[in-house]
Amino acid sequence: LQYDYASGDGSPEDDTNNRFDLLLELAASSFGPTGLFGAIARSNVSSPGLRFELQPHRTVDAFAAYRLVWLASPRDAWTTSGLRDASGNSGSFVGQQIEARVRWHILPRNLCFDVGSAVLVRGEFASEAPGARDVSPVYVYTQVTVTI
Repeated sequence: LQYDYASGDGSPEDDTNNRFDLLLELAASSFGPTGLFGAIARSNVSSPGLRFELQPHRTVDAFAAYRLVWLASPRDAWTTSGLRDASGNSGSFVGQQIEARVRWHILPRNLCFDVGSAVLVRGEFASEAPGARDVSPVYVYTQVTVTI
């Protein structure tokens, strides 16, 4: 089980920013596979989730993760998308993120192959906020790691 909360700015019109802002976040965080897919950040977010990890063979490991994502403050921005509804009328449910990865340690300690994917199924806010796009972001990747 996972749960992340980072405050949003409850009154975006005043001169005080109350949003949590992590100075340095890892590119591959608990919110997605890489910095390229950064659909969720640790800022203005309330996100419970489940993560399952398994190792079916000594050279293979995998995981699957599922998260529900809400804005902590519906009047503040969904920071990674730039979307904001200052009125709060677009709701706060951003959507559901589903992620999976399989890793094969071809030569343990030296050569590793990954394949993975993540999708954000849009919720009310991601669909209705001013400037929202009509597509759910999908990310698929492969990776080879060579360690010398």
